[in-house]
This record gives sequence, structure tokens and C-alpha cells, in this order.
Amino acid sequence: MAVGGLLCFCILAQAQSDSGLRVLIINSYDESTEPYLYPKNVFMSELQKYYTSPVVFRQFDLDQPTGTEEGYAELKMRLLEFEYAIKPPDLVVAMGPLSSAFWLDLRGPFFAKAPFIAVASDVTLADMNFQPGDAVL
Repeated sequence: MAVGGLLCFCILAQAQSDSGLRVLIINSYDESTEPYLYPKNVFMSELQKYYTSPVVFRQFDLDQPTGTEEGYAELKMRLLEFEYAIKPPDLVVAMGPLSSAFWLDLRGPFFAKAPFIAVASDVTLADMNFQPGDAVL
């Protein structure tokens, strides 16, 4: 828990927000998917303890309907770009390898400065193309 607190402190020091911290959580499937539900809930509650301003969480599910594989990820990213057109999130957290790959492949220059944390219990993260400043838990 001490490492998590230190990580939160470092991220918060980087975040520059006038009205609190805006956190985008990308779920690989839906927000109740195991084994990521418990760590996500702990992260959310701990972040609220360490940050004195309001913390606004936006959960974004990558749950994909069958038969919509072609272009689906790009469409989801365009939706995020539209939603955050005025101001990108202060922090992006990907829950699982699928959401981590989605973010790393498609974040582009629009979200390049948003700190990123990948949360996964899978070794598949080893082959992903992380940028300087990205973190893996």
C-alpha cells in the first residue's frame, strides 16, 4: 500500500487541474470484470484519500459486441477524443491487457501528455510499447 500511495503522490504532483483531478479508467470489458474489480475499487478509494480536491472518475468500457471487430477500437478512441476535446484527462488507468493495448496503440498525440497506468496480472504487458512516464502495476 505504501508503494501505491507514493505512486499516487507522484501522479498527483504531475496533474494540473483547476477543478480537481479528472481520471479516465478504461475497462477491458465492463466495470465489473474480475480480477480487476477489487484493485480498481481500492485505487479509486485510495486516490480520493490522498487528493484534497475533488476526483472525478469516468469509466469507459471496451466491451465489444460480437461482429463489430473491424474499426471498433478506432471508433471508441474517436469517442474519447470528442469527449475530451476541451481538456484531456489528468490521468488514464487501463484495467487489464486489452485496455492497455487499446490505449498504447491509439492514444496518439491528443492524449500524449496524460499520465498512464496499466494495471494487469498478465505478462502480456511485457511486449507493449510503453512511453517514458508510463507506469505498470
